[in-house]
Amino acid sequence: MPGPSTQGLLEAIAGDLRARLTALRTCAVHDGRFHAAEIQRWSMATPAVLVAWLGTAKAETPGAGWTDCDQQLAAFVVTRDAPELPRGKAARNLADWLLLYVPRARWGLKEIGAAEDLQAENLYSSEVDQSNLAIWMVSWRQTLRLEAAEDGTCPPLPSELYAAAQDDPHEKIHPEEASE
Repeated sequence: MPGPSTQGLLEAIAGDLRARLTALRTCAVHDGRFHAAEIQRWSMATPAVLVAWLGTAKAETPGAGWTDCDQQLAAFVVTRDAPELPRGKAARNLADWLLLYVPRARWGLKEIGAAEDLQAENLYSSEVDQSNLAIWMVSWRQTLRLEAAEDGTCPPLPSELYAAAQDDPHEKIHPEEASE
């Protein structure tokens, strides 16, 4: 059985939030920071929470078979005006809830530490306002223990995690070179 992973952590966070915040119309893993410039690129139903891994602040190897990774995580709250609930108030309500819930959450994983350095940031800008949205980022650090195989080696990655199907035209960076 594979051990914990950053992707598994993100999916666990999104799944837990979806189960607890049933009125969300979108709750998903996002590949990085969400900001005003992305509003035109992404279509989503609101209210939304997008969960992202922002990086690893540090990693320590306190034992031979594992590495503790200090993961920088974020939940981006995206709201728009609804009848009798302005977008700013809706976003602040969700941010408050996350600030209360995240320090107590372990996302159903035993390999996760307590949340630290919890912060909330209003990502208001004229571009966000013109889109009739409110965006907040709730961020925190949480240590995830990545485990080696029983023999102490890194387990091999399945090829579908990092390689495209052979001859998949959508995966070719420079398809014009293939015809030369």
